[in-house]
Amino acid sequence: MKKFIDIIDSIGAALIGATVIIIFLQILWRYVFRNPLIWSEQLCRYIFIWICMLGVPVAVFRGSTFAFDLIVNRLPKKVQKVISILLDLLNTFFCGFWAYWSYVLTVKAGWKNTQGFVIKYGYLYSAQIVCGALLVIVLIYHMISTIKSFNEPEPEKGAQA
Repeated sequence: MKKFIDIIDSIGAALIGATVIIIFLQILWRYVFRNPLIWSEQLCRYIFIWICMLGVPVAVFRGSTFAFDLIVNRLPKKVQKVISILLDLLNTFFCGFWAYWSYVLTVKAGWKNTQGFVIKYGYLYSAQIVCGALLVIVLIYHMISTIKSFNEPEPEKGAQA
């Protein structure tokens, strides 16, 4: 799973690189050639949407999202794991719901063209489908990992890891 997440992360990094190049070209064309590119800002915005949607599953997998866990951290480890599984289950259903309705939106309205930089809205809307599906995969993986580790003994307090 880590290699899969690393591939998604690399795609996001490549998109960031593409955005930097496009912005550099826009600056070059605007101030050196006095003929600004009319499509650069909009394309960067669309790429940014994809960067964000690909970054969410990576952040969830790596545990880089914030959480209010002050109370949960004071509970016994097994109770923490049960809460983690329940939250992952709830989030999995939400992300599946989101991916499904994003698919419905993409099918119904994805054929329309954007203004300015003319591409189909389906290319933008599909970022939500991809994000939702990847989140479902990551959350199921996390649930399975938590369930497998459920009966592992707790480390003793003060023991060296």
